Amino acid sequence: MLLIDDEADHASINTKKKPEESTAINIAIRELLSLFPRSSFVGYTATPFANIFIDPDSEREMTNGQNYADIFPRHFVACLDPPDNYVGPSDIFPLYDESNVLLEITDNQDEADDKQGPLPLKHKKDFIPEMPDSLEESMCCFILGKTIRVLRGQADVNHSMMVNASRFIDVQVRLSDLIREKLKSFKQNINNYAALKPEKALANCDLSLLHEVWQKEFKNSGQDWPEVQSALKSAVDPMEVLTINSKSTDTLNYDRTSYPNGRTVIAVGGISLSRGLTLEGLMTSYFLRNSVMYDTLMQMGRWFGYRDGYADLCRIYMTPLAITWYTHIADATHELGSEFKAMERAKLTPEEFGLRIRSHPDSLIVTARNKMRTGRKVARKISLQGRLAETSVVHAQKELLQKNRSLLEDLIAIASKKGTKAKKCPVEGHLWENVPTEWVIPTLEKFENHPQCVLTSSTPIIHHLKQLISSGTKSMDVLLRSVNGGNPAEIAGFEIGMQKRTVSVFNNSKFEFSKRRVASRGDEKAGLEESQIRSVEDAYDGDNVPDKAYRKVPGRNPLFMVHFVDIVKKGDDSKKESMVPAYGISFPGDPGDLRRPEILVEYIVNTTWWKENYGYDLDENYEDDIE
Repeated sequence: MLLIDDEADHASINTKKKPEESTAINIAIRELLSLFPRSSFVGYTATPFANIFIDPDSEREMTNGQNYADIFPRHFVACLDPPDNYVGPSDIFPLYDESNVLLEITDNQDEADDKQGPLPLKHKKDFIPEMPDSLEESMCCFILGKTIRVLRGQADVNHSMMVNASRFIDVQVRLSDLIREKLKSFKQNINNYAALKPEKALANCDLSLLHEVWQKEFKNSGQDWPEVQSALKSAVDPMEVLTINSKSTDTLNYDRTSYPNGRTVIAVGGISLSRGLTLEGLMTSYFLRNSVMYDTLMQMGRWFGYRDGYADLCRIYMTPLAITWYTHIADATHELGSEFKAMERAKLTPEEFGLRIRSHPDSLIVTARNKMRTGRKVARKISLQGRLAETSVVHAQKELLQKNRSLLEDLIAIASKKGTKAKKCPVEGHLWENVPTEWVIPTLEKFENHPQCVLTSSTPIIHHLKQLISSGTKSMDVLLRSVNGGNPAEIAGFEIGMQKRTVSVFNNSKFEFSKRRVASRGDEKAGLEESQIRSVEDAYDGDNVPDKAYRKVPGRNPLFMVHFVDIVKKGDDSKKESMVPAYGISFPGDPGDLRRPEILVEYIVNTTWWKENYGYDLDENYEDDIE
């Protein structure tokens, strides 16, 4: 008997706390398999994180007297490679490069503590939402994207937009009403004005907004504005808003018999839009959720798929922090796929190989805690081996900025005296090699780390450095980063050009770098010989070498990178700050190397910090009773 389980990481996993107990679906699957003298269980899922945490040694006595093991994938795990035209996580969320698909939501809640904002991330079920400008803009993207597809000859196909902004059904209904009213306004004004000449049509506020978004997002799509304007009516007239949840009668039916010319929908929902559902022709997504679990986030990402002929028109709106999370998960998922392939090459089974998933040290958890009963907890205790720790969130207060500037400038002075100035540096800047780590540690002790930048908390980093000293790695390389064309500055007597960065959050308390990244691609070459760099680049055919590859070079020192940065808030050039001090430490090693024992350090965050950042997601199954 062959039993195939789709979405195998969802209901099939045993989430009972006691090993001798099992959930109803889990025990039913095992009972069914035990009835046959020969049976095979094959699970399919796009997010296999929970499955590899199943205890392979767990057995339970069935009703027929047999002992039957849990459904750990003990014999094989096969990673299916997507075809070239599949748009996957690494395409949308590149680790270093900018994405043309992603647009940031920054107007959903007011930065002031006493104002909730039009559509805050955390809200109650009786909340009355308002329409953020970003949601209105996303509707424009959808209207324009479909219009351009119509002009490309893709009229009689399905077109979809997803709005996933609340877990509460009542809020979803209210949000649907807001979107429906705004869509009605677009339809009326397009019908009344789109047939006029552009100079007259653009006097209307809705047409003017559509034109503004076209200039911002789609002016290089191959269609000029007059032809786009003339096709708006045929694109927008069939659009409808559907509320997709357990209480709604609306359905995402794309049946060709019922809709021979295709269907155009804006689907508003929550968990019902998050798993096992295909929104055909999905072009625009407005995503405002804050799950902290890898698998939940990836399942919510309905935007992965095939977008032949219109991939350039797709847009995803989400918060800067969510973009950071997805970027990390995309990289971790790629690494897990590499683990699967390494296991296959070694001709080993999952029982023999020992799989692992790279944790996110300061925010995310791999899967729901009740699905990780036998997995090592990674949210607090991690290894810094092969990692980059960066001050990607920094204090904005003037006195703290000045204190941290002085500390990093003093460190450069120390490095210039205690280390050896490199004659050549593979990246632009000043490099000192073999600086005694004991002279660097005081800088870390005194540096004012922002509490939301957990990975650069001084205690665990210093603990790790001291462990390296005791094991024989007693020095570090120190890089003072510089760029051509940057505003000139003098740091401890050394001339640099300051780097320029955009920040996603700019207020009186903090600056948060976009994607929570400070270093640029290739910075971690510093401290390596040319031959070592060539060897790494040859392994990647010289194309898109991830910096983590440079950390794996045997025998290299930890690299302390000092950054002085000119920043500007994304989308608001009036908010600027010069010489913002930041640092990053590149720790050598391979985080996926199972042959050596890990040195673990512990990161502690209190309940207040967790609730402030992740709120209701402390409860894994919070949506079961509301949808």
